[in-house]
Formats: sequence, structure tokens, C-alpha cells
Amino acid sequence: MKMRAVIRGIHEDAWTAVETGWSAPTALGEDGSQVPKDKLLWTDDEKSLAKYNARAISAIFNAVNEKQFERIQCCESAKVAWDKLKQAYEGTLNVKRSRIDMLATRFENLRMGESETVEEFSGKLSSIANEAQNMGKKYKDKKLVKKLLRSLPPKFESKKTAMGTALDTDNMDLDEIVGHLQAYEMEIAPTLGSSSKGIAFVA
Repeated sequence: MKMRAVIRGIHEDAWTAVETGWSAPTALGEDGSQVPKDKLLWTDDEKSLAKYNARAISAIFNAVNEKQFERIQCCESAKVAWDKLKQAYEGTLNVKRSRIDMLATRFENLRMGESETVEEFSGKLSSIANEAQNMGKKYKDKKLVKKLLRSLPPKFESKKTAMGTALDTDNMDLDEIVGHLQAYEMEIAPTLGSSSKGIAFVA
């Protein structure tokens, strides 16, 4: 949209060159085939079309980065250059959408293992959220908190119930929830260790 406004700001005919395309004028050669027309013989209309095409493509060249310029540097038509950039952008956009979809699937399928710590699991959630944000998709804290609480193994069930009663988890950020869970994790660690030893002894 911004580039379109820049080109139209040059002249409406410059944007017309992008929309409809431009090719160098031709004339009939001696053998009846089309050959490039001598510039000295161009009509005023042909000169005008060429001028605004040149202005449009110059504006495009000045707006792109080095990598994009390499893709279009041989283009003589503003429309051809524009279409190449558009195709490249749409291709990049499709890749980005696929990656965002893949991250969403990973996010939904993620579950905290019995032996996994709160820090380890929350790190995985944050990693997915950060990667998605780099691609323009933001996971709000509320969504991350709900995912973390849903994914907790049974040993956190009593803590989750207590937090739901005593705290407004809907308005807490991920770091706050992680802090509460880590404190509880430290409290139950000795108990879990004793239980494991008892089971091993019985076996």
C-alpha cells in the first residue's frame, strides 16, 4: 500500500504503468516483423508512457532491499518488477503461515511430563510463543497461562485447585504462575522423593 501511494504520488500514469505494463514501442521491419522503433520516431504518447514507466520502476528499485533488487534488476517494465516482488512476497507469506500453523499444532499437543520441571515446560511454551511472535502471531499471557495449567501432571492437581480459588489466574502473567508452581514444586519434592524410595524398597 505504501509503495502504491508513492508511485501514484509521482503521477497517476506511473501507477498505470505498474497496473497495465509497458513495452518499448515497435515498428514493422523490412521483412514485415516487429522491430524496436527508433527513439527519434517515438510519438509523444509513447514517450510519455516510457517516461512514467521509468519513474515507476525507479521508485520500486529505490524502495527494495539488496536481495529484492537482485530479483528485479533486469526488469525494464514496472509491472514485471512489481509482479515478481508480489510473487516473492506471497511465497514468503505462505511459508510463514505454514510455520505458524505448525507452531500452533506443537503448542496444542504440548504436555508436561511427570519428570519434567515447571521451568523446563514453561521454557518450551515461551520458545513457541517467541518464535510465533517473530512471525507476527502473538500468544497472549492468558492463553499461555491456561495452556500451562491444563498441561500440569496429576501431582499439581491440589495446587491448581487452590490457585483457582485464591488467585485471579485470568489476569496473571506466565512468570507469576510459574513462580507459584515452582514454589509448590520445591515443597513437594522431598515427599515425591520419599514415595519413590518406598516404592523401590517394596519392589
